[in-house]
Amino acid sequence: AGLSKEAAISMLKKYGSNAPVIFEMAKAYKEESKLSGLPLDLFVSLRYSIEHEMVVTPLDFFHRRTGMLLFDIKSVLEWKEAVIEDMAKLLHWSEEEKDAYTKELDEEIERATTPQPESVNI
Repeated sequence: AGLSKEAAISMLKKYGSNAPVIFEMAKAYKEESKLSGLPLDLFVSLRYSIEHEMVVTPLDFFHRRTGMLLFDIKSVLEWKEAVIEDMAKLLHWSEEEKDAYTKELDEEIERATTPQPESVNI
């Protein structure tokens, strides 16, 4: 399907019995993935999330659907712009919507990466 062995195994573990759908999508979206600038496995995860899991915002994708905001912040920072651009194009966002979703994600990235003051013991 155009995925590396490691990516294919990861997709199998993540999507289980839906993995054949993922592999078909990888074949179908190989060229579009290149144009987006996203790695094929991330591009397919994004498209699967939009088409099959009703993801509609970058925060939903990076936090609720993939857990990347909690467990792979480096990848979120690396790929957030490309994900936002692809989602904006696919979902026909206005510039205002794109800006609002970008701000929402940036605020959550800030929360995820900024140490919070210690709680006061009562």
